[in-house]
Amino acid sequence: MGAAMRSRLLIRIIVIVGCLQSSAVFGGKIYFADSDTGDIFRANLEGSQQELVLTSPSSTNDPAFIEAIAVDPLNRRIYWIDFADGTSRLQRASYDGSNIQTLAVVVPSRRYWSDVEVDVANNRVYWSLRGQVFRADLNGQNRVEITPEGARAITGLAIDADNNSLYYIDWHNQRIGRSNLDGGHSVILIDSWDHRDPDMLDTADIDIDLVHRKLYFSSEDYHNHFRSNLDGSGFEFLFNQPGCPFAVEVDPIGGFMYWTERTSGQVWRADLLGQNRAMLVDGLGRGAGVALDLVVPEPAAIVMFLPVLMMIALRGRKAKVAQTGR
Repeated sequence: MGAAMRSRLLIRIIVIVGCLQSSAVFGGKIYFADSDTGDIFRANLEGSQQELVLTSPSSTNDPAFIEAIAVDPLNRRIYWIDFADGTSRLQRASYDGSNIQTLAVVVPSRRYWSDVEVDVANNRVYWSLRGQVFRADLNGQNRVEITPEGARAITGLAIDADNNSLYYIDWHNQRIGRSNLDGGHSVILIDSWDHRDPDMLDTADIDIDLVHRKLYFSSEDYHNHFRSNLDGSGFEFLFNQPGCPFAVEVDPIGGFMYWTERTSGQVWRADLLGQNRAMLVDGLGRGAGVALDLVVPEPAAIVMFLPVLMMIALRGRKAKVAQTGR
């Protein structure tokens, strides 16, 4: 079996696992942050059973100002970017809030829109900080800058590792772009100055739906939510909702998009068309990052289901070969 085929089979298995996540074996969690307090919380996907996971450390009386979070479900770790003590930091901790580690520091620094994404399959973490983009191993080693050429102030990031693609928000130029994972071969997908919708200005974050091949993004100042195809075509306005939407995450299997709102201090979700909106969390000082732990079950569950998943995946592959010859 070739590498490309193994990769496609793995994706098929992950999708099947995701479809089973609603069972007792496959529970999901949403993680979210309060920038004003430096706290990271988690809850069930519908917002119940909210609990404090950790408070980002600060050596002064001022709390750490959290900008973005991501999770590594396989290794059960949380990654986040914050501003504290005059520095911007990339940090990580265990799911229970212990073992806090600082992986990268920028000194001196200031508060600036940032993002962090985890690529578990390739043991890498990507983050934007002060408009630049970096990549490193999950432990912070082998750090390199990969800022796409022509971009001036990158905020949001989304990773499609299987297709060697990095999607990003260039806030300064008000563009959405795509590059290789090393930052090369950058192309502009959507330019809000040239076409589409002027109310897309001040887009802060982006996420990718690889099942339906869509990009989701929102405008903080204009309170608008949008989506498009992965190549920037098929641009759609979804809805407008006051509250300064900031971070966005998509659960394509469950059929929901999640987002935080800066000024209202809330976490919301809607279906992938932007309908059936529901507030999940209220009372945050300032909503910041959001991340989803969706499809990685306990090890015992993986062992239990793996033979069935492999059989279904291979059966789907054989059916495709029979129909297409490939």
